[in-house]
Amino acid sequence: MSKFARSAVLFCVVALAATGCSLLPEERVEELPTLIEPPPSRAVTYPVERATIVEEIRGLARVAPTLETNMYFKESGRLALLNVEPGQRVTEGEILAQLETGTLTHELEVAKVDQQMAEIRLASVRTGGTPVEVRLQELNVEKSRLEVEHFTQRLEDATIRAPHDGIVQSVRVQVGQLVPEYQTALVVADPEASELQVEMRRTDEVNKLARGQRALVEVRRDNWQPAELVQITQRDERGVIVYVVHLELEDGLDGSGLRLGDLVSVRLLVQEKENALVIPRAALREFMGRRYVRVLDGDARREVDVEVGIVTPTEVEILRGISEGDLVIGQ
Repeated sequence: MSKFARSAVLFCVVALAATGCSLLPEERVEELPTLIEPPPSRAVTYPVERATIVEEIRGLARVAPTLETNMYFKESGRLALLNVEPGQRVTEGEILAQLETGTLTHELEVAKVDQQMAEIRLASVRTGGTPVEVRLQELNVEKSRLEVEHFTQRLEDATIRAPHDGIVQSVRVQVGQLVPEYQTALVVADPEASELQVEMRRTDEVNKLARGQRALVEVRRDNWQPAELVQITQRDERGVIVYVVHLELEDGLDGSGLRLGDLVSVRLLVQEKENALVIPRAALREFMGRRYVRVLDGDARREVDVEVGIVTPTEVEILRGISEGDLVIGQ
């Protein structure tokens, strides 16, 4: 090969090598990101302070008459007669409603006639009859008397009469309706005297209350008036026990502006303590029956077991474990 040819071949090889290198992707070196130091964690702390702490139960009270009676039939049947409507004044003994009685009225009248006839026969037998005949007729009189009582009672069970003078608060039935026995059909109340009633269903809350305890009633917006718990009653609503807390305003309802049927907010004061050591509820920690707090002491944190007293949804009374001025750490 000539010198010229060798030079040409060498030139081509160098050119091809240069071309091939340009076709490969350029290698990149990834730069490590700069790490930013996180801000130092800041614990939310609360000072242990002296304050008044109050345990209370909040609810709604209804302005209700002190004498209010739920009326019902003692046997089931279809309503045939309804003599009243809500707001109507009634007098004691007045018939308010009655179920269909069929032939009961007729059977009662027949029984009364049979009783009179039996009494007449007895009077006749006593003048000349034997002791056996007298005794038999006495039994006939007793039998007819029991029949009269039976039909009379059945009619009364199918009838609702006003239990006392008052006003019909509500009517929950209508003519033609099939009414179950012992289900409230009418409510009659005496509007002359009224009180505040709070309905409660939680036994654990009711057990914290007692006659004579104080309460606060919001008679108007942000206007709370003192009241007193006068009694606690209960009633059975289809197997569910409902407790009724009865309250009386210290200054009475007359000047409060409240009317029958109004609903108002109430605060039942269970217990209250002044000058107590208090921390926020968020600072109290509980685990496996243990109650403790975390105390910030300079830069150090330590756990301290505590004994608590009154506990509310927002605050906790501390009886033992920490002192006024300590800083406790929130959760």
